[in-house]
Order: sequence, then C-alpha cells, then structure tokens
Amino acid sequence: MTLRSPAVTLPDPPASQLDNLPGVLGDAILEVDLAKHYGTSPRYWWELRRRGKGPAWFKLGGRVYYRRAAVLAYIAAIEKQPVREHRASRRMRRTR
Repeated sequence: MTLRSPAVTLPDPPASQLDNLPGVLGDAILEVDLAKHYGTSPRYWWELRRRGKGPAWFKLGGRVYYRRAAVLAYIAAIEKQPVREHRASRRMRRTR
C-alpha cells in the first residue's frame, strides 16, 4: 500500500513594489518610472550613471532602463547602519 501525501500549494511570494510600475519591460524599469517611484528626479539617476555609480543600466531606443534586481542590490549596498550601532562601533575602534 502506497501512501500519498495531499498536494500542498505554496503561496506566491509577496510582489515587490517595483513589479507594478508602468513602463516595465520584463524586469527592466524605465528611468523615469524609477525616479517617480523613489521620489527622486531622473537627473539624480543620470548623475549616478555619469559618476560610474548606481545600479547597472542599459539603453534601448534612446531610453535608459534598470533591472529590478540591480536597483534592489544598489539600495541594499548603500543602506546605512543605525546611528547607535555606528557610534558603538566607533567607540570600540578607539579603545583597541
């Protein structure tokens, strides 16, 4: 006699806020839409590109696109430490 386990359906992972942006080409996001989403100007993203910083990007038909994963990775990389941890780590460096 073989036992069968009931089929288990897992819920879909929560959608990123970037998934619902207009102007999405696959997982690519138009620069203008990215700026609107984060409350910045397109000039901010242009300046990051000019300085060689910021997320990876590509141009298609004269428009600048960013991959969602690259934007999220960039934001994670520039995340700051909470102030208390930062001050505590500075004190620890001084005492050594």
